[in-house]
Amino acid sequence: MISVNGRLFEYHSRLTAFEFGNVRHPNVLIFVGGLTDGFLTVSYVSTLAEKLAMCNWSVIQILLSSSYTGYGASSLAQDAEEISKLVALLRSPDSENGNRKKVGVLGHSTGSQDTLYYLSKYEQSAETSIDFGILQACTSDREALLQFMDPVVMENSIKMAKDLIDKGNGKQFMPYEICPDVFESPINAYRWNSLASERGDDDFFSSYLGLEDHRNTFGKVNRPLLVLYSGNDETVPTNVDKETVMEKFKDATDPKWWSPLSTVVPGASHNLGPDSSPGATDMALGLIVEFVSSIG
Repeated sequence: MISVNGRLFEYHSRLTAFEFGNVRHPNVLIFVGGLTDGFLTVSYVSTLAEKLAMCNWSVIQILLSSSYTGYGASSLAQDAEEISKLVALLRSPDSENGNRKKVGVLGHSTGSQDTLYYLSKYEQSAETSIDFGILQACTSDREALLQFMDPVVMENSIKMAKDLIDKGNGKQFMPYEICPDVFESPINAYRWNSLASERGDDDFFSSYLGLEDHRNTFGKVNRPLLVLYSGNDETVPTNVDKETVMEKFKDATDPKWWSPLSTVVPGASHNLGPDSSPGATDMALGLIVEFVSSIG
């Protein structure tokens, strides 16, 4: 079991964040987890915090309304709004947690969607702007779902979700028999359609997306961006060419902002966990530290 030292604080009403370590560094990397993630569910974060502390960077993990089992009633837009509350607090000269110099966001899994949404679609102000973004395990929820869900059942569930949305009932939860054992919590029609349908609101990283699709996300990024795709990501279908997917991301991004450190990390699992090949996690964390250090 993991235990870490640090500080838990409230960044908005009923919303908390955790700063790893005992020193408030002038620069902050905000970690945003994926579906079902919360504090300490992604093991590499505490190790990354130790490495970045030596470069005068703090790692702060944000807890969102969508964390743990809350994602079924949330959206990327809501996540972005909550992330902006933490960013504003960290930049505020009047907050005991504020007055930070640089602030960036590292998204893992669906947290990558949050990060890219924040960079490409969320209207940032001077108080809520971030200095860079990192996408780790930026994979397709739809393609992951199709690995273990019958395609006919899935399409029927999407049709039901769209019907509910069309009737103004997007917040209504999907019946269990339509989405059995897919997630650990109830999920409403809007979020199911967003995650499961082709080109839904969450569909940023699917292998079938083309340049025009990516221009609406990657093409709108105007901050330094590091993209790390896991070479042995168990959520990615075996027929997906990861290098080709990465090339699509790169082609849509302004070369000024695409980090040359971006790569497919050989042997890395989805969450850079112990099932990764030897050296894969160290390589990924090393690239993150190198990229973040270049920002400061």
